[in-house]
Amino acid sequence: MDSPAISTASFSDEEDLEAYLASYVPLSTLPTPPPVKERDLSDLSAISMHEAVVLTPDLAGPATCLANLVPSNACLLRPSVSTIHNFLLRSDLPLEIIGLAACILDALSSRFAPAWRKAASLEPEVAVLSALSLAAAYLDDSQKSARYWAQVISADRYTAKQINATNMSILFDIDYGLQSFTPDMIAEAILDMRRVGNVINGFVPENESAAAEPEGRRTKPKLKLQGTTVMVNGLHTPEPSP
Repeated sequence: MDSPAISTASFSDEEDLEAYLASYVPLSTLPTPPPVKERDLSDLSAISMHEAVVLTPDLAGPATCLANLVPSNACLLRPSVSTIHNFLLRSDLPLEIIGLAACILDALSSRFAPAWRKAASLEPEVAVLSALSLAAAYLDDSQKSARYWAQVISADRYTAKQINATNMSILFDIDYGLQSFTPDMIAEAILDMRRVGNVINGFVPENESAAAEPEGRRTKPKLKLQGTTVMVNGLHTPEPSP
């Protein structure tokens, strides 16, 4: 069964959009990620989406990459990495889905921003949230509604209407071509996120550090940051501080 070929679709309501996404058939060569867990969010209820949040080592790279992939002409200020980190923390998505979301954002053209602002003037972080929701709808068998992404994942920062409007703008800009993103493209996006995470967390792979140093030269061991990092004035700072 092929995914629906639609180049100029329009959706009148949330149900139409969800029905369209439900009819998509992912590439057979894509690995099927484990089901998204219905995690207990009670421990996250105190996290404010407007406050700086500690960046966990495994999500610092993905959150930073997703923030950097939002088109520059779509926002006056760059998206908040800590806010996007919260989306990832709450959604607990597999890397395959996050990687596909990165591919979706990277594919957006210069025409996306004007059309998106015309549909709804929004904060840039919602573009990331929508990319995550589209990627999850495409790769995960269990469909999550726009209300779920609005109420649970964004903690009511955005509405289902805003997320649906952004979903439609993204799908229109990429010509509804979710099936065009190959496993290799997703794997490369995941690799990029891991590289960025390594830089943020102060980790240098042994093979890279060995290649960078002359043979026989003894150097001091590299400091490896443990624990987490925290955003302070836009910079990643290790926590706890030495």
